[in-house]
Amino acid sequence: GQLHAVDELTGKRLWFTRSDGWITGAAVVDDNFVYFGDHSGVVYCVYKDNGQVKWKFGTKGPVEGSLLLVDHVLYVPSKDSVFYALDATNGNVQWEYKTGGPVAASAATANGAFFVGSQDGRLYALQAVSAGRERDEL
Repeated sequence: GQLHAVDELTGKRLWFTRSDGWITGAAVVDDNFVYFGDHSGVVYCVYKDNGQVKWKFGTKGPVEGSLLLVDHVLYVPSKDSVFYALDATNGNVQWEYKTGGPVAASAATANGAFFVGSQDGRLYALQAVSAGRERDEL
C-alpha cells in the first residue's frame, strides 16, 4: 500500500510512503505526524512534512479500522483480537486488551472510556488510564 499527502489547493502530490500491506482505515494526523495501520498488521508513524517513517509497531493481525489518537496515546484495533494503546511518541505499548475475537472496527471514546467492538459479538467499554497502570473493563 501507499499513503499519499496532497496539497489541498492544487491536488499535487507532496510525498508518499509505502506500507507493507493495504491501508483501509483513515489516517490520524497531529501537529507533526501521521499515523496509520495496514493489512500486514503494522502501525506506522511518519513525519507529516515528508512521509519518512519515525517508528513502526507490529501486531499479529491486520489493522483494518482507523486508529484513534487521544492525549498522545494511539489506540489500535487489530484482527489479532487485541486492542492496543501505544505511546504516540515512540510506539511502545502502554497497555493492551485481549478480546474474544478479531477487532476490525474503529474505536470511539466518550467520558474517559473507549468503546471497541469485537467479532466475538461483544462491545467492550474500557477505562482510559495512564501508562504503567492496568486498564479495567467497565
